[in-house]
Amino acid sequence: MICRNLWVSFLFAVSPMFCAEVQPPSLRLDGSVVPQRYRLDLTIDPAQDRFHGSIDIDVKLSIPASVVWLNGTDLKVSEAAIRYGKGPEQRARAIGSGKDFLGVQTQTIVPPGSATIRIVFSAAFRKQGFAGVLTWQDSGDWYAYSDFEPIDARTAFPCFDEPIYKAPWHITLRVPSRMQAFSNARQLSEAPGENGQRIVRFHPTAPISTYLVALAVGPFEIVEAGHAGKKKTPLRIIVPKGRSARTTFAREATPKIFEALENYFGIPYPFDKLDQVAFPFNGGAMENAGLITYGQSHLVAPPTGEFHRRKISSANIIAHEIAHQWFGNLATLHWWDDLWLNEAFAEWMEVRIVDRIFPEWKAPLFLPFRKGFAISSDSLTSARRIRQPIENAGDIAQAFDSITYNKGAAVIGMFESFIGPAKFRTGIQSYLRKHAWKNTITSDFLSALSEAAGKDMSAPFSTFLDRPGAPLPRVKLECNGPASDVSISQERFLPLGSKGDRKQSWQVPVCIRYATDSSSATECTLLSDPKQTVRLQKAKSCPAWIDADAGAVGYYRVLYEGDLAVRLAQARSLSPIEEADLIHNVRSLFDAGLASPEQLFP
Repeated sequence: MICRNLWVSFLFAVSPMFCAEVQPPSLRLDGSVVPQRYRLDLTIDPAQDRFHGSIDIDVKLSIPASVVWLNGTDLKVSEAAIRYGKGPEQRARAIGSGKDFLGVQTQTIVPPGSATIRIVFSAAFRKQGFAGVLTWQDSGDWYAYSDFEPIDARTAFPCFDEPIYKAPWHITLRVPSRMQAFSNARQLSEAPGENGQRIVRFHPTAPISTYLVALAVGPFEIVEAGHAGKKKTPLRIIVPKGRSARTTFAREATPKIFEALENYFGIPYPFDKLDQVAFPFNGGAMENAGLITYGQSHLVAPPTGEFHRRKISSANIIAHEIAHQWFGNLATLHWWDDLWLNEAFAEWMEVRIVDRIFPEWKAPLFLPFRKGFAISSDSLTSARRIRQPIENAGDIAQAFDSITYNKGAAVIGMFESFIGPAKFRTGIQSYLRKHAWKNTITSDFLSALSEAAGKDMSAPFSTFLDRPGAPLPRVKLECNGPASDVSISQERFLPLGSKGDRKQSWQVPVCIRYATDSSSATECTLLSDPKQTVRLQKAKSCPAWIDADAGAVGYYRVLYEGDLAVRLAQARSLSPIEEADLIHNVRSLFDAGLASPEQLFP
C-alpha cells in the first residue's frame, strides 16, 4: 500500500523511508485491510466542546503494509500503534489530510495476517446539523447523541467507515455521574469512575456497519414499553427530562409494530434490545441497530395532547425505522449505490404495517400522493436512476431523495402486486435468511424474488432501477364484434415544454380491470414492447369502462384515448385509492399538456 514493489520491501526488510510519498485513497478503501472487531472507549460530557477516547481494532491484512488506511475526519490523534499477531506493539504515526482518511504508518512492514490497531484520539462535538456526535441544550441540560449515516462515523472515531465492513463492537462510555448512557447493545456493567464519572460498559454487538453504531448521553427518563416478539425483546422509550408522561402513544404502538414486522419477516428481531430515543428537537430519525433515534415530535406528544395526524405520522416513522432492523441492519447494502435496499423497502413496509395495525386510518390512501411526488421528480430529464453509481461523497448524500424513497417504494409495491403478496413475502424472507449478518447487492434480492415468483423478475425490475423516468402508457379500447382488446403503447412521461426524448420503454407490469356483465375482471401483462395488445378474455361485449392501473399500484401515468377517462370516472366502480390515484393522474396529464379539460371532462 506504500511501495510500488511492496513484496520486495517485505522480503528484504527495505525501510519505508525509501518509498514514495504516501497518498490516501480517493473515495473508498481498497479492501486489503478488513476489521474483525472494535473496542471503543469514549469519555463523553455533552457540556464540553470535545470528547476523547481510544479504539482498538482487530484487523486482517491480505497484503503486507507499512501504512494501514482507515477513515477519520478532523480527529486529533495523540497515540497510534499496531501489534501484529501476539507480537509486541509497534509505535506508529498518524498521517493524512484530516479529511475522510487516516493512515497509521509503522517503521517496518506489517505482514499479511491478523493485527490490532490502537489509536488514542479526540474529536469535536457538532453543535449544529445532523451528522456526527451532536450536543443539544434543553432547559439548561445538555444531551449528546450520534447520527452517522451515511459517512459520519469517521468524524467521531477512526474506523472503516463503509457499510461493507461489518464487525462486532465492544463499547464503553465514561459519562458524568448524573447522566444516563446508552448504546446499541444492553448494558453489561456500571462502575464509578474518576472525577465524578460513571463507567458504563455494554455487551458486544452483533456484526454491524459503522453507520449503525450509536450512543446517547444525557439526563434522560426511561419509559418501559414491555417485551415483544419471539425472544421477548425488551422495549424502552427514552426521552429528555420531564417528558415521560407524554409518550403514551409511542409506548402502546411500538410493541404492536414490532410484532407485526417480526411476523411478516418470519425472522426474530435481530438484536438484544430496542431502545427508541427522543432528542429535544423536532424532525428526523435514524435506524441505529438497537438504538433508534428520533426528533422528539415522533415519540413525545405536544403539551396540548395527541392529535390524529401526529399519531399517523409517528406510527409511520416508527414502523419505518424498526423495519430497518431487518432491511438494512440484518442484511446490509454493500455500497451506497444500493441504498434503495434499505430505504425503499422501509418506506414501502411502513404503510403495510400501519394499515395492518390501524386499518381505520386507511393508510394506503396516502400512496397516490407519494407516487405522484416521485413521478413529478422523475419526469425531469435531470432525474437520476434509483440505482445510481456513486462517484463521490456528494453522490451519496444525493441518494437520500424522493427517487430512492418514494419511487423505490412504489416500484416495490407494483411488483408485489404483479407477483402476488404471498410469493413476494417468500422472496423477502429467503433473501433475509440467506444474507443475515452479511452485505448484499441488488442482484441478491432480485435472485431471491425470481426464485419465489417462479419466473425471472430481474430483467423487468431492473428496467425501473437502472433507467430514469416514469412510463406513460397510452391506452386505447378496441372492440370488434365479441372481441375486446386494449392497445397499449408506452413512452416516457415528461412535463410540459420538456425537450427530453419520449422514446423510452420499460418492462411494465400492467393490470387492467374492466367492466363485465356480472361485475368486473382483471387481465395482467408485462408490457415489454413499445406497443402491445391485451385481449380482455372475459368481456362478452365492449366494456363500459377500463382501468389500466387496477389497484392503483402501477408506477406510471395513464393517458386514456377518447373518452375512456370520463367513462372510468363516471362508472363509480373504483376503490377509494383508485379514485385518489385517478385524480392525481388527471392532474398530471393536464399539467403536462397531454390532455385538455374538454378531453378529460367534456
